Amino acid sequence: MRRVALFITCLFALNLFLIPANSAVKYGEKCGKAGQTAIASGKKFTCIKSGKKLIWNKGVVVSKPVASPTPAGTTTITSKPAFEFKTFCDLDPEVPEAWKAFQENLSRFQCAPPYRYVVKELTTITPSNMQTDRNKILPVASCKLERSANVQAAINGNYLLNPNISIMVVPFASTDFPSEANPQTEWGPYFAWIKSSLENMTDVGSNYRIEVAPKYFKISKKLTEYKLSGEVSHGDSAATDRRYELINDVIKVADPEINFSGFDYVFFVTPRSVPRSVLSNQIAYGRTIVTNEKTFGLNGYITSYIDDFKSPYWISREPFGFIHEMMHIFGTAEDYYGDADYGGNDVGAGNWGNMSRAMTDHLVWDKWTAKMVSDNQIRCAAPNETSVHWIKPSTVKGEYEKLLLVRLNEFEAIGVESFRNSGFNYKLPKAQHGAVVYLLNTKDMDDYTVHGDGLKVYCPDQRPCTSTQDSQFGGFKLALAALKPGEFVTLKGVRISVIEAGDFGDVVKVEKA
Repeated sequence: MRRVALFITCLFALNLFLIPANSAVKYGEKCGKAGQTAIASGKKFTCIKSGKKLIWNKGVVVSKPVASPTPAGTTTITSKPAFEFKTFCDLDPEVPEAWKAFQENLSRFQCAPPYRYVVKELTTITPSNMQTDRNKILPVASCKLERSANVQAAINGNYLLNPNISIMVVPFASTDFPSEANPQTEWGPYFAWIKSSLENMTDVGSNYRIEVAPKYFKISKKLTEYKLSGEVSHGDSAATDRRYELINDVIKVADPEINFSGFDYVFFVTPRSVPRSVLSNQIAYGRTIVTNEKTFGLNGYITSYIDDFKSPYWISREPFGFIHEMMHIFGTAEDYYGDADYGGNDVGAGNWGNMSRAMTDHLVWDKWTAKMVSDNQIRCAAPNETSVHWIKPSTVKGEYEKLLLVRLNEFEAIGVESFRNSGFNYKLPKAQHGAVVYLLNTKDMDDYTVHGDGLKVYCPDQRPCTSTQDSQFGGFKLALAALKPGEFVTLKGVRISVIEAGDFGDVVKVEKA
């Protein structure tokens, strides 16, 4: 799952080569190119190879495509959340209708994920402290830390998640789980929610494309034969052979009817009837996917539907959990949580940032890597010069300055973000609002020898974080790490302090310790 060299951008789109219907399109008649399709007499015919000849197949009845519906209520535009949450894990009284059953089935789990995105405009109130002019701090290029050869190649090749990614979703059925249903109806709300979420999280112009093919392509084997049940971890490299065997079998039957040339990634989904005990969510990595039009040297994804609530393998953080998996599939971010406890202040990022336990919105650092925010939204400061920075809330709507980086060396920087209750962070109680300080180390982040050891959040010097605090906020790790006015973090010889705060975000001072 972490093989970044194989990552290439993705989102799904379906483009079928169609030629005008005419009397010459009949079963057994000659055709020009394998994979070519044509519609005639209410059927879609595909050009196939029979012996040494190319002929039209028997055709299939054409059903009118069903547009993927947008789930109502997944995006809320409001001046402020209507409900005051006491902890991030509180149930959401305004959960969209499409996802109510998911929240209702959380009784055996600890935390309710966010099910909607709260769009919040930046307040017109401004801080009284003036920030240092942008032309008097370091250029953004100085804070673009060095990455490993594999990661840099992925960045240069535009292979990571980005606002113009295009994904083809290929539905498939099997002999033990056949389906005559319309996959666009079954999967439409899920992928519409994901697309809407990506658009909401992105500050720059975007053109995310996720499209679902209009039919389930039937493979000749039983799905149970591939042994990809919930017991198999989606990051389990031992299952790669079985995953690609399944992918290749699906491609064989889908390739003649789909033109893959315009896509970056390919995902595979089953009928809604497939339980998690037969197929869980599977990231397929380490090999290429070969189609008639192109070869995908990237990670693929296979999953059954997400509402098998009775299964012990049901993923309780859906549909929000896929926002986390997207970063992994496209190799954009690592997990950041630590393995130690508070004794050594080595708990990674706690629950700050989606890539650390998948509860909150993505860190701006990850969005910057994914080109969801622009260079203009990053402020770069020197560690040995005093400067002041107004950091806007990381999830407020608009292309504002949302991340402060203090460059330490070619691999390290201190990051500062402002957290408020908007976006996917709409459930953050006021006690958790403030400026979060973390240390980035891209050398540790890219070596993959320890899971997620390249980003660590630090608590205020005068107010250490404790597990007792976390329990008061629903088990949110490093719950009270956000700095309030007058508080500071001393890190690597640099003092980061908050000198003013409000709905506008945080005004942060950088100075030599």
